[in-house]
Amino acid sequence: GKTFVKLHVAYAIAQGRSVLGRRVNRARVLYVSLEGEGAFEKRIKAMEAEYKETEGFFYIAQSMDLFADNEALDNLIEAATGLKITYIVIDTLNRALGRGSENDPGDMGRFISRMDRLRRDTGAHVAIVHHVGKESGRGPRGHSALEGAADLIVEITNGDGVEKRAEITKCKDDASGWA
Repeated sequence: GKTFVKLHVAYAIAQGRSVLGRRVNRARVLYVSLEGEGAFEKRIKAMEAEYKETEGFFYIAQSMDLFADNEALDNLIEAATGLKITYIVIDTLNRALGRGSENDPGDMGRFISRMDRLRRDTGAHVAIVHHVGKESGRGPRGHSALEGAADLIVEITNGDGVEKRAEITKCKDDASGWA
């Protein structure tokens, strides 16, 4: 449910529409879907059918390596800057990491540095969709540097008869725990 929730939130932000019971500031959104290109296009059509088209929502639906491919990162920065994007979603970290390893501290540090560059060079907030580890409640999978670098972590839970839930598990500048 990570992509469905994140896409729903990102589309609402592009429209300046309240989402999950919260007000949002309108922003120009670039959603970078690095897997399931065909299915992603269907999700966009469903969002447009439900909430109408919006001028402030843009997307890229193709694979790219944001870990090692300098040209891919440069092109993403150029596109985001040209469109005056202020909110970027990278979905998912695993696909963006290319040949890098989620578990390697050096690889994760390099990836974080590249996402910092994306944020710095565009002035946009960068949100990364990532998977949880095998054990629920232990945070994101892979090296802990990612969790340390994150300003906000929202965990999406779904299954085993439990209602779908989005819970803030880390927030550097505010209280955690809002669901």
